[in-house]
Amino acid sequence: MTKARPTPRRIAVIGAGAAGAMAARVLTDHGHAVHVFEKSRGAGGRMATRRSGALAFDHGAQYLTLRDPRMLARRDDWLRAGVLAPWQQAADAAQVRWVAVPGMNALARHLLAGIEVTWAAPVSAVERVAAGWRLHAGAAGRVAGFDALIVAIPAPQAAALLASLSPWSALLAEVEMAPCWALMLAGAKGLPRDLPQDLLTGSAAAGDPAAALAWLACEASKPGRLATADAWVLHATDAWSRAHLEADPGVVAAELWCALAARLGLPAAPPPSHLVAHRWRYARAGKPLAVPSLWDAGLALGLCGDWCLGARVEAALLSGADVAHRLIDGL
Repeated sequence: MTKARPTPRRIAVIGAGAAGAMAARVLTDHGHAVHVFEKSRGAGGRMATRRSGALAFDHGAQYLTLRDPRMLARRDDWLRAGVLAPWQQAADAAQVRWVAVPGMNALARHLLAGIEVTWAAPVSAVERVAAGWRLHAGAAGRVAGFDALIVAIPAPQAAALLASLSPWSALLAEVEMAPCWALMLAGAKGLPRDLPQDLLTGSAAAGDPAAALAWLACEASKPGRLATADAWVLHATDAWSRAHLEADPGVVAAELWCALAARLGLPAAPPPSHLVAHRWRYARAGKPLAVPSLWDAGLALGLCGDWCLGARVEAALLSGADVAHRLIDGL
């Protein structure tokens, strides 16, 4: 006998990053009506791509690894769809680094295809009412009638949003998330062909707590990119980013460029023609909860994100899938 599919439910998802997009995809594929609310104007969260004229920068997550068996089938689907490709900026036999095509945000966009999303709609409050969940979502106003709610945003933001509702307040307070300053640069004169391997592999700061530079990537080295060969993304270390957390972006951009120029033996002046810094306040889960997701059946409330499992894109994807399946099983 064929098992009957449960009655479709209306489910709200807050956040269109990797975890939220994956949760929305799983729920939609199981026949539920999903509405995603995203505070920014595009998908991806920290899997972000910023464009400036002919330039494009993956200024958040640089790549993803896919090791878990639950992700391998999806990896093959994404490869067939042309939204995923291998990237080897630096030789690393231990793992394959994958990137979304043509930008890192393409994977979240692919997961959200056909799903209702309200963009530029920061959710300032949520309420548990008799009819389910009601959200206060910026210009979209009050939106009600949701049978369940999934919150897929950084743990500190989730804690603030759910302060009077969450049964996990103490647990969320244990999550530590590190910031990261990212520098987008183009038009730098004299960049050497052979760059330091520790910068290209993300190990530049190993053993040096005072180091500023953690990672350097050439955008044109990634498959499927239209970026020019002199478009680069530089990430600062956790410690440096934390020490400069509230600094002016212009000052941060200048300081990081000077640090990179000194490392490469280049003159700091004139600076590159394009030099823009972006702060990720909650870039990486330094102390994750080590659980796949959080789910309260009584409240019909779930939380997911990389901060549940670990500081990788794959952790966010697994967390989003896990909370979606827990919701489905609960129904």
